[in-house]
Amino acid sequence: MRDYLPPLFQLGAGIGFFLFLIVNLMTRAALRDLPSKLFGGAMVLIPVGFVLVSEGVDESSLGAAAPMLISAGSVFLLASVLVGIGLIKAARNVTAAGTP
Repeated sequence: MRDYLPPLFQLGAGIGFFLFLIVNLMTRAALRDLPSKLFGGAMVLIPVGFVLVSEGVDESSLGAAAPMLISAGSVFLLASVLVGIGLIKAARNVTAAGTP
């Protein structure tokens, strides 16, 4: 079962990068404000985290995998912070424009 984990996370990384490319190609003209750029940054960080997890679970022990898993957790945390900041900025833009 452990042998299936690295390809599974690599598949998640590939699909994540593909979705990032599709979204950016289809919506590039509309995504010029800061919240959109933060969401795009978070979208590209998620597949990077999947790649790091894939490298970590490929190791033979938890001690050997720990640096990659810690790095992946940090990348996922950064992605969630970017999404949170983007949501706050988007909400402030909407309320500043006068729409509830």
